[in-house]
Amino acid sequence: ILGTIYNRYEPWEMGVHKRKGVVYLDVHKLPERPQSEIDRR
Repeated sequence: ILGTIYNRYEPWEMGVHKRKGVVYLDVHKLPERPQSEIDRR
């Protein structure tokens, strides 16, 4: 699953939690970065 292709220019994070023996994966899209921070990379 973690080898899946992703767009590194769109900010996101992954969360994992376990409830009653079941593992849940969450993907959250984050707010866009300011343009000046993107230009530094």
